[in-house]
Amino acid sequence: MVSKKNAKALGGDSQMSIKFSITYVVTVDENNNILSSFEDNYEQDIHDLITDVMYDIDDVEISNLMVKERSR
Repeated sequence: MVSKKNAKALGGDSQMSIKFSITYVVTVDENNNILSSFEDNYEQDIHDLITDVMYDIDDVEISNLMVKERSR
């Protein structure tokens, strides 16, 4: 395995991507204005929220974001 620093010294790709897998629980107050009126859309609402929050950060791409509603 070649580290990023060593790859650069060896003339390799200096623009390596670093990937992270992040899992967390989002709790939304029932008196919110984030979720739509239709419960069937809640997971998509949270997916869109997270994507929109990260949208303006340069050099960050979100992939494989999965949102599942947990039982209440």
